[in-house]
Amino acid sequence: MRRCHGSGPERRGPSADGTPAVCPMKGTVVENTRGNAENTGPGRVAGPGGAQLLAGQMAPADGVALWKQLRSAGFRAKAAFLAQASDADSWWQSLGRGAQGTLSEGYWSPGQASPGQLAAIAPTLGQKYAGSPGYATAAVGYAVAEVLTGALAKAGAATPGKLNIAIAQADAPTTAGLIRFNASTHTAVTPYYVTQWQNGKLVQVQPPAPGVTLGVPTAGLG
Repeated sequence: MRRCHGSGPERRGPSADGTPAVCPMKGTVVENTRGNAENTGPGRVAGPGGAQLLAGQMAPADGVALWKQLRSAGFRAKAAFLAQASDADSWWQSLGRGAQGTLSEGYWSPGQASPGQLAAIAPTLGQKYAGSPGYATAAVGYAVAEVLTGALAKAGAATPGKLNIAIAQADAPTTAGLIRFNASTHTAVTPYYVTQWQNGKLVQVQPPAPGVTLGVPTAGLG
């Protein structure tokens, strides 16, 4: 596996798993578990080295630059996961077919909403964002509004103290599923998904979604 970091000073020495590691500056693939890490200098990409998986988290502009470097360097990963950079429409807009097969993160799926809730947002949010990363943002935003309006109804007023208590006691079915807040952490746990760019759309591949097959190797780097 190779990891990539968005930025950071150069570092030499063993990695957490004991293999040699070199961390050049922004935009560089830095390590593989076969132990043949390479230092190619700031802004350049280490050679293929036999890595099968590329995983990282980068800002969108840095991620696009890295992807172009990987293609020109002949890096061919079986799977390539790049959080943050690839979870926006700009990823496909910037790379076109070069984005094909990129794995990304997902924090919402239509399956989290009940049929009735999905029907409520389908004519508006669904039509505008279907197949786009923006659908998740819009659907979760709608869920936040559902929690808040429910809490307002329960509190009977927008008084901060009462509203805070009402939100903490939420047991709300939303477009993001049933929302209940943990009394200790003050958070509500929702699912996490692995998604993949396929023909201009970001689709869920893990957990498996009906009618969708994980594409390997990463075609956009091939």
